[in-house]
Amino acid sequence: MNSRKILLLCAALFLALASGCAAVATRKAKDALFGSSGTVRILTLKDKTAAEYPCVMVERFTTDFVDADETLGKIRTDLIQQINKNEDLNKKAFMAGTAVPGSPALRIEGELLDYDEGSKIKRAATLGGDAYIIMRYTIKDARTGETLAVFNSGGFIAGDIDLGGTMDDVMSILNQNVIRYLKGELHKTMRED
Repeated sequence: MNSRKILLLCAALFLALASGCAAVATRKAKDALFGSSGTVRILTLKDKTAAEYPCVMVERFTTDFVDADETLGKIRTDLIQQINKNEDLNKKAFMAGTAVPGSPALRIEGELLDYDEGSKIKRAATLGGDAYIIMRYTIKDARTGETLAVFNSGGFIAGDIDLGGTMDDVMSILNQNVIRYLKGELHKTMRED
């Protein structure tokens, strides 16, 4: 561990102990230093959940940005991997255009609304350099074409003393909202609001 990391961690610990509320201060210090977060803004959410759909087809994602094809490909690949690795979902994800065994199936479309890779060096120095991706996901019944959900999902990383974080970290956070939809957690969020 280099001396810069040690000094930053000591400063965060000192703040935590000086405040008298060690747990809260430590959490706030950690959020400031490791600032990874995600947001979701639900635009449309039908009562029908993803529970009855064993298969998920992930369409090719789109955008109006020039030279974003590599980023879109990584976001799509990350989403498919997260769905297939999550045993709680009991779903299998496929790239659209491949043969999908079983029916009914969900179709996930994505549109990149905004993104910025920021500066990894500034994030490492906790001086800014925020990186973010904002996607609009549309989830449809593949057979009927009925739109089941539309939501904007954002992934953000701010100052991070562990080498500044990468866009791959943002993608993982970004796609967690799709996983939340597939688990039915977005429906619970809507009921609580």
